[in-house]
Amino acid sequence: MFFTIWFKDGAGRQEGLTESQMREQSKRFGFDADEVLTKGEAFMWADGVEPYADPSWFSDDIVGGCDLEDLLQTIVRGAWFVRD
Repeated sequence: MFFTIWFKDGAGRQEGLTESQMREQSKRFGFDADEVLTKGEAFMWADGVEPYADPSWFSDDIVGGCDLEDLLQTIVRGAWFVRD
C-alpha cells in the first residue's frame, strides 16, 4: 500500500510513500492519516479553516491532500512487492 501527497498550488508532490512515511508527513502537514486509510483520501485545509463535510479538491479551503494510490499507480511505479 502506497500513498501520494499533493499540493494544490503545484508546490510539489510526494509519491510512493509507505504508511509510516505518510503518517510522519500527516503530522507535518496536518491531515488525518487514519482518514486516508479508511476513506482513501484526506485533505489539508487552509490556515484558519475548520474542516467540513464533503469538501471538494477545488475548494479554496483546500491546500492539498493525501491519497491512497490505486493498484495501477503502484504497478506503474514498479513497486509490485510489499514494503513497510
